[in-house]
Amino acid sequence: MATVEELKLRVRELENELIKCKQKRCPEDAGGSQNYRQRIVKMSAEVVDSNPYRYAKVAA
Repeated sequence: MATVEELKLRVRELENELIKCKQKRCPEDAGGSQNYRQRIVKMSAEVVDSNPYRYAKVAA
């Protein structure tokens, strides 16, 4: 079984690894700019119902 000091060290290592992963995935947290999806300028008037589950029977 691991000692308390070994467990504390492991927690610190995992916290540091988590910080590195967050910085790779979310550069805006590190001071970078945030990327947003482009705003829709013109929306189509056509309505399309392409949900394949709309009329699916649900087994009880």
